[in-house]
Parts: sequence; C-alpha cells; structure tokens
Amino acid sequence: EEYREFGSPPIDPRFRDKEWHQKQMELDRTDPRHNPNLNRDQSDPEFWYSAARKPLSKAILRSEQYWEKRRELWAKQYARVNDLNQKREMIADLLEDCSNEAKRLLAPILKYSVTQTVLGDMVVRAIDSDQAFHEVLEAPDSLAVLEGLRRKIDAGGEFAAAALLDEYEARRGLLAQSKAKALAGPGPEERKVSDVQTVAAMLNWGQKCKKDGMLEWE
Repeated sequence: EEYREFGSPPIDPRFRDKEWHQKQMELDRTDPRHNPNLNRDQSDPEFWYSAARKPLSKAILRSEQYWEKRRELWAKQYARVNDLNQKREMIADLLEDCSNEAKRLLAPILKYSVTQTVLGDMVVRAIDSDQAFHEVLEAPDSLAVLEGLRRKIDAGGEFAAAALLDEYEARRGLLAQSKAKALAGPGPEERKVSDVQTVAAMLNWGQKCKKDGMLEWE
C-alpha cells in the first residue's frame, strides 16, 4: 500500500503463491501451448520475446522501469539540493557587499526558495553583464521585484512563497523555451537514410510489438 502511493506497479497476488509457481514450472516443462519455447532453440529471437511476455517477466520489467525512474528522480533532486546549497552560500557572501537597506529588505524572506531562486538569477545576470552583484540587486527594477516578493510573503507567509515560486518557475520555463526556439530558428529538415539492416530490424521490432499487443488483449 505504501509503494502504491508513489506510483509503484501493483504486484499480482499469484506471485506470492508457491503452488501457482510450481504449476507454472510444470506447465513450462510439459505443455508447448503454455510455453512456446519448449521446442524452440535459444538462438531464435522469438525465444527471448516469448520469455519476456510471461506474466512474471513483465512484472519484473515494470518494477525495474519504476525503480529506474525513481533513481533518476532522486539523482535530480540530490543535484538540485546541492546546487541550491552552493548558491545559498555564494549569495550569503555576495550580500555582504550590498547596502543595509537591501539586507533589511531581504533578511525576513531570505529563507524562502523563491527568494533564493530570484537572487540566483541575479547572480547569473551580474556575471553575464560583467557587473558586481550589488549593482544588479540594487538596480531599480531588481529592487521593485524584491519589494513585491517581500509584500506578498509578509501578507501570505509560506503559502504565498510557494505560489510565487511556482509562478516564477513557470515564467522562467516559458522564457527559456522561447529563447531556445529563437536561437534554433527555422531550418530545413534533414532526410534520414537507413540501410537495409536497420529497416529490417525496425520492421521485426514492429512485428514483435504488434504480437505483444495482440497477446496482451487475448
């Protein structure tokens, strides 16, 4: 039940039944209708396709895919946490050069992720424009953004900070996409040429997927 909350694929109750496994093993040894690989050579590609279609094999594959996605998510989260921690330390050092007014403005909201994210973008902007961080932060437009954050967070607390972070991330994502499209520009699509072996392999794979789908619906 605990794993299902995180999207884990359900486990067939039969897989916990020893008698069911014994029966399956007996059928695998004696019944070619149950086990198409009974009289098939292992060098035949269909041997491994058929083995992968068995219920337990499919359950194992789904479980491996689930945990692989979880590992990728954990790795991304770990990298992001490390990145945020490094940025926090860097921002804390850079704020030492800022005015007392800016420090007083940021002190109550510095703990929120949205503030750290906005300040991190200001660090990037300062590097790109070859300016000092305090010059970018104390520019009128930057101060206006920070003052707006301060007012909304003072009024709404953590919920307002979380909503502001979601809104800021969404806008930043759209801006990044538009910049990427502008840099890429319209270009002619290259024609892809495949050799006979590649085409044959793709056709065989398509036939295999078709057969898997038909067996799944039987």
